[in-house]
Amino acid sequence: METGKSTNSSAPSATGRKKRVCYYYDPRISFADYGKDHSMVPHRVTMAHALIKAYGLLDDMDLLRVSPATEQDLLYAHTEEYLAFLRDLTPANYAGDAGVRERAKEHKVGPGSSCSTTDDNPVIDDLWDYCLRYAGGSLAAARALAGGGGTTSP
Repeated sequence: METGKSTNSSAPSATGRKKRVCYYYDPRISFADYGKDHSMVPHRVTMAHALIKAYGLLDDMDLLRVSPATEQDLLYAHTEEYLAFLRDLTPANYAGDAGVRERAKEHKVGPGSSCSTTDDNPVIDDLWDYCLRYAGGSLAAARALAGGGGTTSP
């Protein structure tokens, strides 16, 4: 078995064009703590990145810049009210204010308020920063797919 550079990202597709693989990684995403009983363990992102790097796969990928979304970016899909709520939401005010918990439930944020039977949208420390970074990764990927320039790191 050969080791070293992966050739998957440069293998020709059925049309004869080379395939491009874009990769987004923001180490701060892995610092989020969803709680000890939550199935999402963001630290796994760092572990996966370490494996990708150890196998030398980063050499064959376009590493997308880590740029958090702006509030203006998010206004394309969300209301100002919702964004203001997320920006101000903290575990402390969620725990200490029934009104905040009710608004969170309306927005499907917090324990038992998601559309599924799991707690997919927990109230975590630095929630606003986490949302901006995650959305920024999605936007960077969308721009890369759409052929927008300036999205890869040097």
